[in-house]
Amino acid sequence: MPFKCNRCFATISKQAFVTSCSHIFCFKCSKDWFQRHQDCPQCKTTLKSENDLRGTQLDVVDLAPVSMKLWGLSPAQIMEVCGGAIAFWEYQKKHEIAYRVDQVSRKDKRNRQIVTSANEKLVKAKNMIASLHQKNQALIENLRRANEDNGLLKRELKEKSRQKEKYSAMYNQIRSKAMRLQSLSPDQQSRTKMIADTPFVRPETPDNVKSLRNLVQQTRRISPSSARSPLRRSPTHRSPTQRSPSQRFAALKASSPGANTVLSPFAFANNSPVSTAARTPSSSLRDFRTPRPRRRFDDNAIGRASLCP
Repeated sequence: MPFKCNRCFATISKQAFVTSCSHIFCFKCSKDWFQRHQDCPQCKTTLKSENDLRGTQLDVVDLAPVSMKLWGLSPAQIMEVCGGAIAFWEYQKKHEIAYRVDQVSRKDKRNRQIVTSANEKLVKAKNMIASLHQKNQALIENLRRANEDNGLLKRELKEKSRQKEKYSAMYNQIRSKAMRLQSLSPDQQSRTKMIADTPFVRPETPDNVKSLRNLVQQTRRISPSSARSPLRRSPTHRSPTQRSPSQRFAALKASSPGANTVLSPFAFANNSPVSTAARTPSSSLRDFRTPRPRRRFDDNAIGRASLCP
C-alpha cells in the first residue's frame, strides 16, 4: 500500500524524503520547503543533522541490497530495525486515517449544510407554492365574479340598447309629426295640437263616457260643421222621463190642441189622470211615461266629429 505525502497528501510512488520525526514528504514538497526551512513542515520539529532528513526509494524491485544491510547484525538489532520500520508504517497509516476522517467529517459537515440549506429552500418553495396557490384561487374567484359582472353588464347593455332603439323610434316618430305640423297652416296646427293633447279614454266606465262627452263638446266648439254631426243633440231633446212637468205639458199641448182638451201642468207634476183626449193615442202623441232607450256613443262617429275641419 503506497504512502501519502504528509503535506499535500499526494500518493508517493518513487522517491520520497523521510524525517526523524516519522514524517514522509514527496520530492516536490521537500524541495520547496527544505530549501528555505530547517524544521519539519508537519510537526515543526527542528532537523539539526543530515541524518534527520534522508531520501529513499519506494519502488524497490530487488530487495537483496536492502537485506544485505542487515547482514551481520544480531537478531535484537534486526528486530529493532524492523520494529522501527513497522512503527513508521503504522504511524503513517494512522495519520492517513486521521486525515481521511477529517476529510470525511468536513465533507459531512458541508453536506449537512447543503442539506440544511436545501431544506430551507424547500420550505420556502413550499410556502411560495402555497401562497401562489392561494393567489391563484383568489384570482379564479375574482375572474368568476368579473364574469358574473360582465354578464350583468351585458344584460344591462342589451336592455339599454333596446330602450335606446325604442326612444329613437319614438323620437323619429315625434320628429316626423313635427315636420308634418310645420307643413300645415296655423289653424290646422292649432286644431291638430288640441286633438293630440286630448287624452284617449276607452268607453267602458262612466268616467270614460264622461271624458268622451267632454271631448265631443270640445269638438263641437272648434268644428264649424258640428251642427251636421250625428252626435249633436238639442238641449231640449230629452227623454220623457228626463223632462220637467212644464216641458212635458208644452209638448203635449203643441202636439194635440183642442177645445175639449183640458190640460193642467199639475197633472204631470202630481201624476194625476188627465182628460180622455190627452190619453187618446195618435200618430203625433205618445206616452211620455214610456222611457226611451238611451243612445249609445259611436267611437267612429266621435272620431269623425273630432277630426272634422
